[in-house]
Amino acid sequence: MKISTRSQYALIALVDIALQPVGRFTTVRDIANRQNISHDYLQMLIGCLNTHEIVISKRGRDGGHTLARELDEITLFDVFTAVGESFCPLARRSNTDGLEAQDLIDEVWDDLCTQTAGYLKSITLNDVVYSQVSLGKTLFPQKPAHGSARISVH
Repeated sequence: MKISTRSQYALIALVDIALQPVGRFTTVRDIANRQNISHDYLQMLIGCLNTHEIVISKRGRDGGHTLARELDEITLFDVFTAVGESFCPLARRSNTDGLEAQDLIDEVWDDLCTQTAGYLKSITLNDVVYSQVSLGKTLFPQKPAHGSARISVH
């Protein structure tokens, strides 16, 4: 399974937001600059994440985006689905009636899709962030601005 750039960038943006102080809204421009992602592309992804209630957006001087749910309530499946990722390596053939061998193979692909979706549902944003922190890795070189951060990345 190949993960699209849009899924990778959406996940990067969410990790970036997760590392900001709790309750702080961060702008697409700030995320784009920190992560070296196109502002316009990131804006489109944030729109998808907002539509699927993964982020909350706020307008105005102190506006921006923050997580709509706790880190352990956002799965990779949620993120990838929000930006249109497909989990099936092959599309099921629609006209295989009576072709037993093809039907059997289609069932294998269906099972693979189900297993992949189940695995992605088992990994949360919390897992992604804390797995790196527990290994002693600094996720981003910049420390969050004043205020309490969601996690410690020392």
